[in-house]
Amino acid sequence: RRRLHDACRQWPDLALALLAGLSKNLYDQVNKVDWMTSSSAPERLANYLMGLRERQGDAVTLPLNQRQLAAHLGIRAETLSRLLNDWQTQGHVSGKRRDWVLHTPAYLEKLATTAKRPF
Repeated sequence: RRRLHDACRQWPDLALALLAGLSKNLYDQVNKVDWMTSSSAPERLANYLMGLRERQGDAVTLPLNQRQLAAHLGIRAETLSRLLNDWQTQGHVSGKRRDWVLHTPAYLEKLATTAKRPF
């Protein structure tokens, strides 16, 4: 701790960079809490899947198991399972466990758009 204080005194640019990084992290966390409390479970899941789609295409592999993903999204595992089953029945997605294909990205994008925040 003392060394960090000394380094910040010696290099003010370092201190400013550290302060900017900490401020951004705090800002992101506050916005994440706001997003979690003001968006619905379907919006959050759709937003998450569309983020994966940007990196993986229409066939996505979840990097987390469904229980972990539910916790990440702030929903119950049963809710996540029900949403995926409902979307599968409606033909929007197909798959199981970690491997899913997004058949109607426009539907998911519409849901995800309401969950996006202009931070």
